[in-house]
Amino acid sequence: MQSTEIVEETEQNNKVIANILRTDLINRVNLELSVSDKKLIVLNDKIAIIDSKATPKVLVDPAEIMNIGYVKKILNNAKEDLLNNDLDSVVTKSRTIIETVFIVILRKHQIDFKENGDIGHYRSLVNKTLGMKPDNRWDKNVSSLISGLNKIVDSITTM
Repeated sequence: MQSTEIVEETEQNNKVIANILRTDLINRVNLELSVSDKKLIVLNDKIAIIDSKATPKVLVDPAEIMNIGYVKKILNNAKEDLLNNDLDSVVTKSRTIIETVFIVILRKHQIDFKENGDIGHYRSLVNKTLGMKPDNRWDKNVSSLISGLNKIVDSITTM
């Protein structure tokens, strides 16, 4: 929805306008920060300035116990971001979910690992822990599924 389409004041319209203003403000600040190779990001209602080429770290404590309510909250926020065309936030929330799931699996299996945001390393450990490393004896469709999941994780990680 464009701000020019808003003709009455409602809570939903105010949220749309606030999101447009926030996005515009972030874009303007990032334009100023670009000369110093920095950028402003907003993750989970927290603001940080990071190197412009850096991958945003999850600002949610991964130690937080993952439950269905937590996942639903992030998914609902991602859906709202998608409707507001905030694709960077959707990718970040997807990354947050993947990273948190991997960390929970590794902790649950008491695997020793360094928590540094390296999702590729987490995935490798999870695949090994859960026996998901492709094997020639596997059904072709199962191997294809695991390969596809790995490609999705890789794509989200590089975005």
